[in-house]
Parts: sequence; C-alpha cells; structure tokens
Amino acid sequence: MAALEGFKFDPALKEGKPVPHLMGHEQAFSGKDLPDPRGEGLLAMEKKHPEKILTANLLKAPPKPISRRAPRFPTGLPAEVTTGNALVEFLIDENGWARLPRIVSASDPAFGYAAVQAVSAWLFEPPLSKGRRVAVRVRIPINFSQK
Repeated sequence: MAALEGFKFDPALKEGKPVPHLMGHEQAFSGKDLPDPRGEGLLAMEKKHPEKILTANLLKAPPKPISRRAPRFPTGLPAEVTTGNALVEFLIDENGWARLPRIVSASDPAFGYAAVQAVSAWLFEPPLSKGRRVAVRVRIPINFSQK
C-alpha cells in the first residue's frame, strides 16, 4: 500500500472527461528481482562492523541534501487524522545515497511507511571524515500535515 500511495495517475478519460476506472496491480516481491550490491554491502558492514558506520555528529558538518523527495501524506487513514510523525533511521553511503531506511517510531504505521518511501530516494553530498568518504547513520524526524 505504501508503494501504491507514492504512485501518481492521470485520470481515465471518456470523450475528454474524467471517468471512474478500476485498476488492478499485483506485485510479487523478491530480493533477487532488484539486486542492490551497495545496500547489501552496507547491511553486511552493519552486522559485522557497525563501528565503521559513523554517526552524523562525528562529521565536521551535517550531511548536506542534494535531492529530497517530500513524503506524501498517507491516503488510507481516517479523515479525522490530519497530522502525524515518524522517526526514520537510515545510512548515507559513501556516494551520498540514502540506504536501508527503517522506521524507528511513528504515530501510525502509515506515516512510517510513507516516510521510508520518501527517504529511500534521497541523495546527499558524500559524507566526509578526515577527507575520506564514509558511511553515516542518520535519524530524521518527519512531520506530516494534511493541507
């Protein structure tokens, strides 16, 4: 559901006017379908040598974002829910890509899923420590408000 909420569709048209339309989508997930060697390498480092992944406070400057897609407000929530929040932890790899996002906490699971969907596409300037590119662990709170 979280992935579908991130999709954007043009309306179905009949004689130039929008009309209701049902659409089905079936998705089978497999770790072999979308290989991510860099993500797998970071996960292995996380398991075997977590001390090699720095925290942002050990850098001279905070990670600088280059591209951050804004999270979308989840659509499956009751109408009376107009705000929410999530705390997401992720790694920024040596090339600046956000990797392995996970939900630390969320006021509702839908906010956590939406936050992870957005963060997974973020790009930062490569983090540096002592002049070398490093992997960095970051926690970011994300607040949602429906307008």
